[in-house]
Amino acid sequence: MHAVISLRSVPPRGGVTPTLRVPQGVAALALAFCATVADAAAAQQRDPGVEAALAGIRDRYTTIQQSVARYDSNVVRYQSPGGSGTVTAYRDGGSLRKLTVRFDGDGASWALEHFYWDDALLFGHRRWERFPEEGPSRVSDDRSYVAEGRVIRWLRTEEDGTRRTVSPADAAFGSGAAAFLAEAACWRRFVEGPAGAEAHC
Repeated sequence: MHAVISLRSVPPRGGVTPTLRVPQGVAALALAFCATVADAAAAQQRDPGVEAALAGIRDRYTTIQQSVARYDSNVVRYQSPGGSGTVTAYRDGGSLRKLTVRFDGDGASWALEHFYWDDALLFGHRRWERFPEEGPSRVSDDRSYVAEGRVIRWLRTEEDGTRRTVSPADAAFGSGAAAFLAEAACWRRFVEGPAGAEAHC
């Protein structure tokens, strides 16, 4: 037996909407796979453990932002291919609380903010702005929430303004989360390393 799928996006010929005949078993597997992915994403979104962790992250983020003016800070300047920038570390009694990185280069600029609690990465925010040769600048934005060393939520705003939560089931989630964690660790090593070191993050 075959399942009949209507191709509504294809312009009809002679007023008849074309159809595609797919073996029913294949269609069923495809529908089951889509349902599994959707269910996994939905379950992650409503996981009480994840929601509780997110609430804790937001509370600590607010505490850091409200207290940052009284933290000790030091600024390190760096050179990078195509531009230069600064890294600023904010510490509370010697404990790292916030790290900001800014870069201005040819055709683009970006800013990172990484927040820490009990010496562990808590939250990261990146704002990337491109300056095309013509037209207005284009901005994208990423927010990553971290618990026990892993990214538990990734919110992304595309250059066209579209906002979405990147699902753990998304193929880009694993590589994107790993890249974020590696970059955060790199900038921390840089700011805590010897003066005059080159930035390769």
